[in-house]
Amino acid sequence: MVQIDDVQGLVLNALYWDLAVPPHTVRVEVENGWVTLSGTVDRPYQRACAESDARRVPGVVGVTNQIRLAPAHAEQGPLATRAGAPSQPNYRDERRGEPALNGSLGGNRA
Repeated sequence: MVQIDDVQGLVLNALYWDLAVPPHTVRVEVENGWVTLSGTVDRPYQRACAESDARRVPGVVGVTNQIRLAPAHAEQGPLATRAGAPSQPNYRDERRGEPALNGSLGGNRA
């Protein structure tokens, strides 16, 4: 049987080796095989990866994912506009009446 300290160490090790999960952002608590994840990450996929990593560890009975998204990303959807980019792009090329996408991507490009 896997000990509680072993499970916690194995989960922390799995999180450490997952490049999708930023280091030192997720806390792990274990009680009777149940793992509770907490902390803050920037992206939803990081939260999902941490949970998936924990579920794969031998001795884990279940996972409670209490990881929160950082406020800047929690309020924005995946299609949020960047600063300086038009919020409503023009989809018509008025010269020919054909569909076109006009506008800039914003940001610095080399």
